[in-house]
Amino acid sequence: MTAEKKNSRQQHAEKIPQKIRGTMAILEVRTFRKYIGENKYETNISTCSGFFIERDQIATSFHVLEGAMSIAAKHVDTEAAYTIEGITAFDEKNDLAVLKVSEEGIPFDLGNSETVTKKARICAIGYDGDKENSAAATVRCIEKKDKWLRLHIPTAGPGWSGCPVLNNKGEVIAVLSRGSVKPSKSRGYAVPSNALEALLTAAELTEVQPLTEWQNRPRIRAYLEYKRGVAYQAAEDFEGALAAYNEAINLNPDIPDAYKARGETQFKLINYKQIDSLDLITSLMDRVKAYRLMSTNYFAPDLRFFRSQMLARLCLIPLRWLDNPKEIYARADAKMRSGESKVAHGDMVEAWKHYHAAIADLTHLIEWEPKFDLAYNVRGWTKYLLGQIATKPEHSGEAAWYYQSAVVDSDVAIELATSDADSSAAYHTRGAARAVLGDYDKAIADFDAAIRLNPETAINYLDRGLAKEVLGEKSAAKADFEKATQINGDLAEDYYKDGRGKNGGGAYEAAIVSFDKAIRLNPKYAPVYSNRAISQNDLGRRELRRKNPEKAKHHLRGAIVDCTEAIRLSPKYTAAYNNRGLAKYRLGQSEADCGNSQAAEKHYQAAIADLDKAIQLNPKHVKAHRNRGYVKEKLGQQEAAAADFEKAKALDSAAQTA
Repeated sequence: MTAEKKNSRQQHAEKIPQKIRGTMAILEVRTFRKYIGENKYETNISTCSGFFIERDQIATSFHVLEGAMSIAAKHVDTEAAYTIEGITAFDEKNDLAVLKVSEEGIPFDLGNSETVTKKARICAIGYDGDKENSAAATVRCIEKKDKWLRLHIPTAGPGWSGCPVLNNKGEVIAVLSRGSVKPSKSRGYAVPSNALEALLTAAELTEVQPLTEWQNRPRIRAYLEYKRGVAYQAAEDFEGALAAYNEAINLNPDIPDAYKARGETQFKLINYKQIDSLDLITSLMDRVKAYRLMSTNYFAPDLRFFRSQMLARLCLIPLRWLDNPKEIYARADAKMRSGESKVAHGDMVEAWKHYHAAIADLTHLIEWEPKFDLAYNVRGWTKYLLGQIATKPEHSGEAAWYYQSAVVDSDVAIELATSDADSSAAYHTRGAARAVLGDYDKAIADFDAAIRLNPETAINYLDRGLAKEVLGEKSAAKADFEKATQINGDLAEDYYKDGRGKNGGGAYEAAIVSFDKAIRLNPKYAPVYSNRAISQNDLGRRELRRKNPEKAKHHLRGAIVDCTEAIRLSPKYTAAYNNRGLAKYRLGQSEADCGNSQAAEKHYQAAIADLDKAIQLNPKHVKAHRNRGYVKEKLGQQEAAAADFEKAKALDSAAQTA
């Protein structure tokens, strides 16, 4: 690096207020490089950047941890080592990972990436071999699909992955993922900070997973198998490489590089006459699969890849003729239901994929059979379900489009329907979408039609009751809720479980909708109120991060009301006391952000009382001890806070070894 270039970077870095700069870290990752004999291999150590986003958590890029045999971290200036306790959270799709460390650093402030505009001046702080460096950059464009930022940046080569991208306030508005190592291209791609914010919020509900355990997760182990395949391929052991790539794809079918590498390996084996030439089609299809899985544009395939893709499409034409409309419909319906199952288990990323895969199949079916009425209704319902989980920042603004599109599909389904049951389902889909869009009168008319055609479906009465409640028709709404419960006594429990799944996946607004429905059906079920409070709590935390204290207060007060009702229904409900204490603690934070120190202290004291009660009811409640430690820190009771943190850590360790 020239002195002129380094001086330019330093001058740009000086424009960022030093007081709001956080602690940077260097990560050293060891991976397979090449096999040199039986059970003998060379390894490669690569470096990348990371930064503190919480006092004991380092954010970085997921891809740098792919296939890692070991990971080490150290301070970028002092080179003091950090003890990595494990992985707090990760997001394959958005290329993010968060590490938990024993030592503490200064966290960077997290900004709102939705405020970033094209041509905005920004700064990246990363590591490229000579400690901390900064690079001036500009935003070239913002991707419509996932809100990633495409940057014009003078360097984004090895070492810069995982570094923070800052605005002129020194706030993190993105995390650099990858870029060109050629100065002539000056191109970089960064994940929006709101995706990191969503990941951090979801991480609060999960426990730290030690690195060895995390590496044994099937989808993560797949990357290790992929790296082994690369090492075999480098040693020209193509059969060993093929076996490793097959195992990687079996463990995680969403790694594009594994498909591409497997296709290349199959071509090599064809050239060496080691497999039948009929496997050429499989090889070509692998390349098409890799192309389809690439979610961003920074890996532009070369000309040979495009040529292979076109050949594969030609090979697939006769296979398309063998498709049966009913089989396509059944496959799409199964994908939609699989997406619902993923939502129930809190895996919103996988649900998103399954829903879109279902829509792709149904669109193909409609192009082929334009009068297949069920295809329109299921596609409309799938779009409605996508709207329900399109609440994360990276999908901002998409929900309304999905609901409107669901109405359009339902219109066609109603026109084409050939049975009362099919018509009823289409009317319900349209009514549900209209209700979310605020058109309650038309929604009620649709639910009326659905009930007239199929009077024994509980959800029709439930959704009509919710629409009537909004319009002030309380008695009629109550009658509908009672009818829904009469038809299906398990419906409240189903929505409660659905809400918990959405909570676990970070779709808090959608979770609240499910909890609302469960409460209408069974208003005396305490856990529903406590879990709805969790949703409100996390929405409050999100607004605090975005520096919107008034919005945060709205959610946190709602959480307190819900917990109070849960405690009224079940006076010894430990989780409700903990959740209410957490809400009061965050309400205190919001008051402190507004400069109301006396009001903040009042909320902190009230939080202590609730957390004391939670610990009294359950002395082994880890989160209650930890949360009480946070509150005591705010009150300046450092020794007492440290004691609570130690107790929480001891209880957590004991629970894991039990």
